[in-house]
Amino acid sequence: EYEKEKKELFKKIQDADAILKDTRNEIKSSEGELRALNQQIYTRQRYISNLENEINFLNNDITDLNDMTHALQRDMDTLKAEYSRMVYVTYKLNNNYNTWNFIFTSESYNQLMMRLHYLREFNNVRKSQVIKINQLKEYLEKKKIVIPVSYTHLRAHETDSYLVCRLLLEK
Repeated sequence: EYEKEKKELFKKIQDADAILKDTRNEIKSSEGELRALNQQIYTRQRYISNLENEINFLNNDITDLNDMTHALQRDMDTLKAEYSRMVYVTYKLNNNYNTWNFIFTSESYNQLMMRLHYLREFNNVRKSQVIKINQLKEYLEKKKIVIPVSYTHLRAHETDSYLVCRLLLEK
């Protein structure tokens, strides 16, 4: 009877050893899976960090472009105001009688020449301001087109597997 119990106990010990061995293999396998999952998490965190950096960079570009656009818009408003004042003065001078009166009321030949030169320069400045206003207007329109393209470019790299990353970043 001791012998029988001894064999049963020995068999239980062997079974326990087999279970322990299987458990060790499972633990090693689980540890490997855990390391792989940790590496995957680390890689995705780096990817998210990279996306955050790119978003910050694009946001800074957008902010800079918006600031520049506002500054250029103020410049254009100033140019338009100056131009409107010039148009008003030109309208006043456009009457031939006033223009001739302005020229011929000169006290000397030099003053007459200076007034003619002034009128020519005034006309040239007015034309150049129209050109500047149009160029600035075209430049602003081009800049307004560039801003949405940058965000669209970023979204083009998005895949279904990283949709969660984008949703997290948008919070």
